[in-house]
Amino acid sequence: MSVWRRQWANLVVIGLAVAALVLVFVTTGKVTTSERESREDNVLSAFRPAALSRISITRGSERLVLERQTDRDAEDLAWLLVEPVREEADVLSVDKLLGSLEFARVVRRIKPEEVDLERFGLLAPEQVLKLEMGSLEYTLELGKEAAQPAGARYLRVQAKGAPGSGVMIVSRDLATELRVDAASLRGRQLVPYFSSELEELSIAGKGGTVRVTSGEHGVWRLAGALGNARVGRAAFDVVLVQLARIKAEDFLPLDEAERALGSERVELRLLPKDKAKVAATLLLGGQCPKGEASAVAIRRAPDPVAACIPSSVLEPLLTSAGQLVDRGVFRARPDEVEGVNVRAGSGRLTLNRKESGFALEHPTKGDVDLDTGNRYLAELGAIEGQMVDGADLAALGLSPAAGTVTLRVLMDDAKAIDEVVDFGARQPDGGVHVRRHQDGAVLSLSADAARPLSASAFMLRAAEVLSFPASELLSVELSGRGPTQRFLRHPAGQFELLAPKGHGHDAAACSSVVDTLGSLSAERWVADRDDGSFGLGAGALHVRFERKPAAGAKHHHLVLGSLVPGGAYAKLDDDPGIFVVSRRTLDTLESLLVDRSVMMFTPAQVESITLERDGKRLELARQGQGFVETSALGLPASTVQRLVETLTTLRAEAAVHLGPARPAEGLSSPVLTVRTRPAAGSAALVYRIGAGDAWREIAVHYARVEGVEATYVVARNKVSSLLDAF
Repeated sequence: MSVWRRQWANLVVIGLAVAALVLVFVTTGKVTTSERESREDNVLSAFRPAALSRISITRGSERLVLERQTDRDAEDLAWLLVEPVREEADVLSVDKLLGSLEFARVVRRIKPEEVDLERFGLLAPEQVLKLEMGSLEYTLELGKEAAQPAGARYLRVQAKGAPGSGVMIVSRDLATELRVDAASLRGRQLVPYFSSELEELSIAGKGGTVRVTSGEHGVWRLAGALGNARVGRAAFDVVLVQLARIKAEDFLPLDEAERALGSERVELRLLPKDKAKVAATLLLGGQCPKGEASAVAIRRAPDPVAACIPSSVLEPLLTSAGQLVDRGVFRARPDEVEGVNVRAGSGRLTLNRKESGFALEHPTKGDVDLDTGNRYLAELGAIEGQMVDGADLAALGLSPAAGTVTLRVLMDDAKAIDEVVDFGARQPDGGVHVRRHQDGAVLSLSADAARPLSASAFMLRAAEVLSFPASELLSVELSGRGPTQRFLRHPAGQFELLAPKGHGHDAAACSSVVDTLGSLSAERWVADRDDGSFGLGAGALHVRFERKPAAGAKHHHLVLGSLVPGGAYAKLDDDPGIFVVSRRTLDTLESLLVDRSVMMFTPAQVESITLERDGKRLELARQGQGFVETSALGLPASTVQRLVETLTTLRAEAAVHLGPARPAEGLSSPVLTVRTRPAAGSAALVYRIGAGDAWREIAVHYARVEGVEATYVVARNKVSSLLDAF
């Protein structure tokens, strides 16, 4: 091929490419054939959300205009309502309108020769809706109701830069969806700025004014109160939630809202970081004229507006500096912490998060499982104290400090910052003072609260303390609180109660003790030795138990001491470490193990049952396999059956003490007495139900059985079902 022919071929290719570009440029913005064919049954021959810039709706004297915000890179369309007021439009309402327009379908097109604009109500349309979509413009005029289908309407479409002009009939549903008003399109959120946009927020109410200012990394501080201390995240989140709830339920005229506002009000002032934006001012209070459960909100600036809002937002906003101040030592949440470094004298603890857990770097190297590491971080995050005004750092052991804790915190923007706290030497009462570098605040901690501030790795011990199968356990003795209890577990799994004497055992209670000891775990580790402050001496609960693993018999001694939130301090065997057991573990090991079924019987064991209450008697006699009422109360047979079922299955929740009844238990004047007349070969049963009370968060009544030296508690709902029969 010659050079000329090759150049000619190249020129042809270039020419075709240029022609294609010209064609694209010329046809950009026009409705393509495929676009028109795919929307043949739609009201609009083209719908391009990315190009949609303005929507105007005129109905009578009312006119509303929506304009798309200028950020065209945003994935979601954001709209401003610019007439009759200027504010952000309600996203859901606009989305609903756009969806109706995009998918609007024609019921029937009217032939041009059949169009009668006057008869169709299109010379003076009920509503005119205009869309500006780049080079395309549509005007939709809604006319009168058509003869059929029911509720349908005439609609004239005038298209500019697109085909599809003409008159058509549209469905009743579409006509309804297109008839929008300003109230439905107005943004419901009355607070115009997000918290991240604010430099300052002030709340004024009957208790005074609270001002908070934002700082780096989302840290808020009190302004002009309590030394400009840090604001607590949880407390401030409550305020932010209420700000988000200040949404219009109904809009009000400004003058009407002013009259309804009342004298007791909450005033909010929001100062944005962007100096080009106007500070927002809102007044909340009074009672909305449109609803008793609503208050009035008036936004004075920017863009005045008034509305009814939920009245429940007011009370949480009436906060004080004392309620907002952060009394926590650390601000970071456990999930935000990437590493911990504790220095105390020559001691050092370094823990860093890794993909599947944590790595301990000091005082030794090793892996820490995820749950243990997170539990330790949660302990640090939960430390709270009391604010100290005018602190003398030297007198409190903070200048110089006895130690420092540094948390490496990963922020939302993926940047890592250090949160540093100094702690002083322990005071004579075991307490410790700390100083937060973030705001300089000094806090006083109790001995218990300060325990995690240590360079020792004891808190990073695994939660599992002891684990063995029930088949290994031979015997258990519980002493020190209440009567000494001792039981055996036989190889076949049966239990034998050796002490206290004269009582049968409760198999479920004994089994719970075995299971608890066989899966003993620490809620948290608190100290590497007993300093005498854990209540493990006099008054402690001692649990001695023997088990026989394959290697031979093994004896254990578990001691439970002082109560703490959620449980009690504990120590096992010769291990010096102190840990906390759960409240459930404590309750199980403190429970009396005596038989709880002393009030239960089978129908075959009795000939009759008598219930006495306030001088009234209810008598039931056995008849065949069931019971009938023989007193004069006239109970239905179904009620009698339910009574018998309750009586025969009445099991106590627990035995609460041994020995004589106590006056407060109300058993000398019982609310109910139950007696059975036994069948041949059975023993009579008499028990009394006394005063009501609460036991381990359960509503109960005290109860005693004649001949049994113990007081029990029975669930109140079971007792109520018996009392209701009278």
